[in-house]
Amino acid sequence: MSIRTKIFTTDNFPVPSEWIFEKFLNLKEKLTGQSVSIHSIFNREDKNPSMVLFLSNKGRYRFKDFSANIEGDGVELIQLIYGLETRQKAFVKVYDLYLEDDGENITSLPLIKIEKEIINVENREWNVLDKNYWTAYHISASDLEHHNIKAIKSYTFKMTQGEIVKNMEFKKQLCYGFYRADGTLYKIYNPQEDKSKFIKILKSIQGHDQLEYKGEWLMILASMKDLITFKKLGFPNIECVAPESENVMLTKAQVDFYKTKYKLITVLFDNDKAGRESMVRYNEELGIHPILFDIEKDVAECVKEHGIRNSQYFLMEVLLKRKNEILNLTLSTG
Repeated sequence: MSIRTKIFTTDNFPVPSEWIFEKFLNLKEKLTGQSVSIHSIFNREDKNPSMVLFLSNKGRYRFKDFSANIEGDGVELIQLIYGLETRQKAFVKVYDLYLEDDGENITSLPLIKIEKEIINVENREWNVLDKNYWTAYHISASDLEHHNIKAIKSYTFKMTQGEIVKNMEFKKQLCYGFYRADGTLYKIYNPQEDKSKFIKILKSIQGHDQLEYKGEWLMILASMKDLITFKKLGFPNIECVAPESENVMLTKAQVDFYKTKYKLITVLFDNDKAGRESMVRYNEELGIHPILFDIEKDVAECVKEHGIRNSQYFLMEVLLKRKNEILNLTLSTG
C-alpha cells in the first residue's frame, strides 16, 4: 500500500484544467482558449445555457454558473460534484481519475444533492420599514398577526452536500416568517429578493387555518399577500386560501374537502402567462373555474395602485358576472 505525502496546490497541480471540464462535463469540443456556455449541472430547471466556462488571466479554465450562483475552478467543480469536505480531497480525487483515464468521457457522475435545513430563526419587532411595506397594500399589523406572519431578524441554513457541512446565516432588511396556527414555520418571505423570495420549509395551504366555513364561496388566490388584500375588500360570503405557489396545485382530496364546505370554488391568479396557465390547469384537472382580472397584475397590486374603494368597484362587476356565468353553466350541464 502506498502512502500519499504530496500536498497539491493550484500552482503544482499537474492535471490540466481543460481535462477536468472536458471529462466531467462531457463536452463535445476541446477547450483551446474559447469560452463555452452549457446548461447548468447544478440546476436541472435551467432552460437556457447559464453555465459559462472561460479561460482566466492565469491561463486556467474556470466556471461561472449564473443559474445556481456558483463559480470556481475545476477542482472546486469536483469538490461540489462529489461533496468533498476539503479542496485537498478534491485534488486527490481528480488526480486519481486522471491517472486512470482511459480516454472516455465520464458519463455517470454521482452529483450529490445539496440538502438545506433551517436550523435557527430569530424574530424581531416590527419597525417603520415593515409598516411602509405592508401598508402600501392596505395590510395592517392586526392582519399580519391574524395570519400568523412575523418579522424575522435572521435565519440560518444548514447546507449539507456529502462531507461538506456549512451553516449560512442570512439577515435581510425586510424578511417575514409565515407560521401555522400551532407556531410551526412553513415559509420565509423575502420581498426584496428575486431568486430567494420564497423559501418553502413545509407544505401548507395558506389561509386554511383562518377559514371559518361560513361563506358560500371559496376563492383560491396566488399568494398570502393577495389573500389578505382580497379579504380587505370585504366581499360577503367569500373566504380565501392560497396554495404554496401558482405552480403547486391543490390536490383532488383537498378540493373535494372544500367542496363539502362551499357551494362555489373559483381560482383567481396573476394576470400573466404563468398565472393564466395555472388557472387553465385548475379548470382542466380539478374542474375549478377561473376568474380573469386584468386591471393590474394581481389583486395586491390593484389595491396598492388604486386603493380599497376602487378595487372593490373593479372586482365587484367581474365577480358577479363570473358567478352568474358559472352557476348558469352548472345548471345547464348538471
